[in-house]
Amino acid sequence: MSPKFEVVGLCAEQWGTMWSQTSMQDGYDELVKLTDAMGIEGVPICHGAENAIIENEDGTYIWESNEASDLIVAEALKEDERPLVVIVTGTMTNVAIAYLEHPEIAEKEFYIIGNSLPTGGWDFNLGNDCVATNICFDSNMEWYLNGGQGEATFKCSSTELYNHLKNTGAVGEYLWNRAMWAKGELKARIAADIEMGFVGQGLNTLELKSYYPNGEIFEFGDFYAVSRALSLGYTTFNEVDSSHLLSMVGGLDPTYVPTRKMKQCATPIDINCYLQDFFEKLEYYFGE
Repeated sequence: MSPKFEVVGLCAEQWGTMWSQTSMQDGYDELVKLTDAMGIEGVPICHGAENAIIENEDGTYIWESNEASDLIVAEALKEDERPLVVIVTGTMTNVAIAYLEHPEIAEKEFYIIGNSLPTGGWDFNLGNDCVATNICFDSNMEWYLNGGQGEATFKCSSTELYNHLKNTGAVGEYLWNRAMWAKGELKARIAADIEMGFVGQGLNTLELKSYYPNGEIFEFGDFYAVSRALSLGYTTFNEVDSSHLLSMVGGLDPTYVPTRKMKQCATPIDINCYLQDFFEKLEYYFGE
């Protein structure tokens, strides 16, 4: 919905097997539903890898070639004066595979935006493919990290969300239904995390409060990366050392020696501005 970008593709990403054995296909199906509700045609929706990358004992990798990685490579190598922007709101599997198959893409000018630098705590997105995370963080691709998990959320009340979506047709109905589904699903998943003993092994009480739906308030995390993309050109970045993940529930490799510097957002996001912009665009394009 932004005139700043030409959307050249939507890529489905796997997100582990804890909650679904077909997570990539699940995501692909939702992308189809969303674009149908929006009436969008002509934008490729690409299947990504179905599974996380495997690292062998000898340091080699096993991965699945896929449409999403092929699209990233094709767009990165395309002759175009405009920079490519890849927004990552999940695992890094597809980007890592693109790099493994065509490391020359790292020499091209493009922005990879999303996720936060791991600090040793529980991280759903990074931890569902630790190998891909470490490949990307070791590469010389230009990665623009969020400012940190604590600030990477947008808060919105149920009433505000409903009032903005109720008159935006099929897309508003789809988004509202998914929000209601997610609220119940998150409660069930966090209860299961507690039962399986994840709390105390990386998922602490502060993170529980961050992820747990609280009364009438929603917190949207992945939306943050989109806002960073919209703010390119007037965002400042600090350089931080790369790191290596050991597992989803936390733990950084203490033997790892940082191989590079990465860019971490230093300019605070005006959360209210971008959330309101999202609502206004929905009503502008799909309002009834």
